[in-house]
Amino acid sequence: MKNRYIYGVIIFGLVLNTGCKKYLDSIPDKSESVPQTLVDFRQILDYGILYNQNSPGLHEFAGDDVTIPDGQFSSTNIIARNSYIWADNHYNGQSIGDWQFPYLAIYYANVVLDALKSFNMNENNMLDYNAIKGTALYYRGFNHYCLTQVFAKPFSTGTASRDLGIPYKENSLIDEKVKRGTLAETYAKIFADLKSSVSLLPKEVTDRNKNRPTKASVYAVLARIYLSMSDYSHAKMYADSCLNTYNTLINYNDIIPGTFAFKGPPTYNAEVLCLSSTSFYLNFIPVSSELYNLYDIDDLRKTYFFRPNVRFGSHEFRGSYLTGVYPFNGPATDEVYLIRAECLARSGNKQGSLDDLNALLINRYKTGSYHPYTVDQVSDILGLVLTERRKELVFRGLRWSDLRRFNLEGGAYAKDITHTVNGVTYTLKKNDPKYVFPIPDAEITLSGIEQN
Repeated sequence: MKNRYIYGVIIFGLVLNTGCKKYLDSIPDKSESVPQTLVDFRQILDYGILYNQNSPGLHEFAGDDVTIPDGQFSSTNIIARNSYIWADNHYNGQSIGDWQFPYLAIYYANVVLDALKSFNMNENNMLDYNAIKGTALYYRGFNHYCLTQVFAKPFSTGTASRDLGIPYKENSLIDEKVKRGTLAETYAKIFADLKSSVSLLPKEVTDRNKNRPTKASVYAVLARIYLSMSDYSHAKMYADSCLNTYNTLINYNDIIPGTFAFKGPPTYNAEVLCLSSTSFYLNFIPVSSELYNLYDIDDLRKTYFFRPNVRFGSHEFRGSYLTGVYPFNGPATDEVYLIRAECLARSGNKQGSLDDLNALLINRYKTGSYHPYTVDQVSDILGLVLTERRKELVFRGLRWSDLRRFNLEGGAYAKDITHTVNGVTYTLKKNDPKYVFPIPDAEITLSGIEQN
């Protein structure tokens, strides 16, 4: 194996992580070595993407699940502060991991996809070849989608053919300048990558190699995407496909008292379908009292997801499905149950919706304290499902997408958000243009693409 190439790619990623001006400022010296074997390709994906793949996370500070006390505001990262108050000058000239890191993962995926074009596949290596190609396609599609949720408008069938998407990078050429296509074109490419990966990836979900997607991972991500588009029939279809393939849930009662089950190797979490994390850590950031007060006293998530912040008299998030400080935002079965429950509620299948909701919640409450909901008990099943979605999927990178689609749809679930700092109240109105983050200035300067 040509380790010089592997190390070069990883060093390239480390350089980017320290804040270069653009995600493709430099590349490994390909004249020294090129990836040639399936082992090479797999290592690029395993080590390059797993340890550098970070999805956007700043939007968590812009949403309604975070409240930063006055005494903590000045010590919070300036970019997070600007996101919190929806400032015009978001980045203060700094490099932005929310933009760089997803494109770095896309670069790794494209390195592999380009190399595979000249690789000699045969019946002896076909399964490995397909799994590697499927993995690269999955990561390319998934990361482009995550970028759209921050740097492009929410998908609307009436305007997607006119709204700007994001640059969709489909090869590892460094000097190629990719323009912003329409949002419809961006989503079409995302779907093409993800749907192409389904037939290539293995079906079995195992405790090992959670950074390697399977068919269930793709189905779950497709369900997520269609939900964000308010396409509830397709979201349900792919949620069904995922849960028919893999539907394991964790019983929170099995967590050892005094510990937190998810602060260990991520392979221990049977709900995780594929690893991914946000680029901005949320440790020590107090959650809003509005969110915290949604949890009942017997709801185990209230203690497993949060811990007291004694200094500020509030609570802070600790409940990531990953180790470390970067919250998990990949697909998991709990999300898929909630996607299907929402789609069933919207289609009028009340009992089916509650069946999925009850299947999840009985694993979240103290043993003996949860009494399954019945149709006769609940007047607003959709509202109940959406509340549980917010509670279960906190800081998974999904609340911002939900707020955007609720605002587009109008109705009871659209909302204005207010944040108050030192007596000054800031408001983000429904469908405000600031629901789309600006593209970093350095990227605009270097590539010439249009700014939001």
